[in-house]
Amino acid sequence: MSATGILGVLTIVEIAAVVVRRIATETTPGERYVRILGHGQDDGGVFLDFDAESFASHPGPLSLSAPTTSNAAGQTLDLEVGQPTDSTVRRYVKAGDVEPLVSAGEGRCSGHLGKTPASFALEYSSVTIGNFPAWIVPGRESGRSDVWAIHIHGLGSSRSQVLRGLPLFNNSGLTSLVPSYETSLDNEGAARTSNLGTTEWKSIAAAQEYAMSQGARQIIYVGWSLGASLALRAAAASPGPVAGAVLVSPALDWKNVILHGMTHRGLPGWLAKAVLRRFNHIHLGNRPAIRWKEMPGHPESQMPAIPLLILHGMADRTVPIEHSRQLAAHHRGETDLVEFEFASHTLEWNADRSLWERSVGGWLASRRGNDHDNAATMGGNRSAE
Repeated sequence: MSATGILGVLTIVEIAAVVVRRIATETTPGERYVRILGHGQDDGGVFLDFDAESFASHPGPLSLSAPTTSNAAGQTLDLEVGQPTDSTVRRYVKAGDVEPLVSAGEGRCSGHLGKTPASFALEYSSVTIGNFPAWIVPGRESGRSDVWAIHIHGLGSSRSQVLRGLPLFNNSGLTSLVPSYETSLDNEGAARTSNLGTTEWKSIAAAQEYAMSQGARQIIYVGWSLGASLALRAAAASPGPVAGAVLVSPALDWKNVILHGMTHRGLPGWLAKAVLRRFNHIHLGNRPAIRWKEMPGHPESQMPAIPLLILHGMADRTVPIEHSRQLAAHHRGETDLVEFEFASHTLEWNADRSLWERSVGGWLASRRGNDHDNAATMGGNRSAE
């Protein structure tokens, strides 16, 4: 290849690296827009019809928000799945005013359900930790107030992402803390660019410190997607009180997550790998370098040897389930992996709520044990045999 050709290739790689970094770290919500093909009412109630090939066909309950709003604000419908046909899927409106969405003719479809814990009939209070808002949801009265679960949402998302899981923890007697951080979409002035956890985890560590100041003696993390990485980083920084972590569609090894995204979109393997090598060469806006070896999913990272429950969908196209299988095989602590056959990224609860709640409920019970040996079962870092 001539010098001109080599220079051209290098230029392409540099430009591609800038574009890929911008896409990989942007905090905008996923654009799963679906067209509304029809609407009406029958014996099942008010319904909307969608293309059977669209995201609206994903199993389980979903929400539909107006195109101009995030999942955390504006008009949102809660939709229960109905019977699909060969070309359409019908969903029934469980909550929300259908008219604005029908007028728009489309909406952003999501697995998020509800806007606050009150959407699930849970009492809660709002606090500020550092500069960011958080929710506290006390466990039922018969539970233990000294065991707190910290629920952490993922990239391009908001606290509403974790609401689905709160009732189970409430019924199990755990106090739930739902913090936000610098890129949370329900924060005014949220940062538009993520650092993929390299700085955001400090807000989660602050949430852990807050929980301990309020009487928590044991912490269980519940991390969704990027939230799993934030949880493990915070746990590594302060391992003492962390009893374990539930990881939902965990995005940990970001180097391979981004590589998968590029190749899935058709980039040649050689170009994708070259882009990753230049990923940190140009990072605009004084953003920090993303050091792959610091990611909890990287083989050389310092993963805390705490018990893990991993929930991952086999239909996840964002973070391949193979990542979680490898984590389960190599994690030094006790690890359980539950696979959900039809679930897309972070939609395990939606696809099979019964399996999700049985798995998490059973895992929590195994962590807590009996009251007389609670400290041993919750405080230890048991390694797998």
